[in-house]
Amino acid sequence: MLSFKQRQNIQQKAEDLIRRSGQESVFPISLTTVLKKEKLTLKTFIPPEGSDLKNYSGFIDKDKKLIYVNDEEPFYRKRFTIAHEIGHYVLEHGNRIDYRNHKYSNEPEELEADLFAASLLMPKSAFMEVYRTLGLSELAAFFAVSRKAIGIRADELFSEAVSL
Repeated sequence: MLSFKQRQNIQQKAEDLIRRSGQESVFPISLTTVLKKEKLTLKTFIPPEGSDLKNYSGFIDKDKKLIYVNDEEPFYRKRFTIAHEIGHYVLEHGNRIDYRNHKYSNEPEELEADLFAASLLMPKSAFMEVYRTLGLSELAAFFAVSRKAIGIRADELFSEAVSL
């Protein structure tokens, strides 16, 4: 579990990236713009039948500044995976190839990258502003994320507010 201070730091880094990419009031956030700003390249892959890559949504090769995303994944999962991999890059998570697989991970770097992705795609201030005025499906469309991601983000932000 991440501390309050860690959470604040990660969310601030995502907000800084949004600002650097000139998207403070642009929704949904354009990941293409973010990738260009960070000089990262996005490539897709289709896992060969029977390959272990079937279990992976994406990965990043930080040395080559390449993010790979599984082209067979649904649109919203691809967006979250790209944002997650950008998180590994921005948060400077070592120099290995990081894989985002379909299973939930409690590894600190994975939790940090997930929080970064949520904060990039659904910035706290914007989320809190529109949360009570839009329904679940409208929120998902507004941020271009899944309804599940909206629910998780709401839980994170409201539990954070309660713990203050």
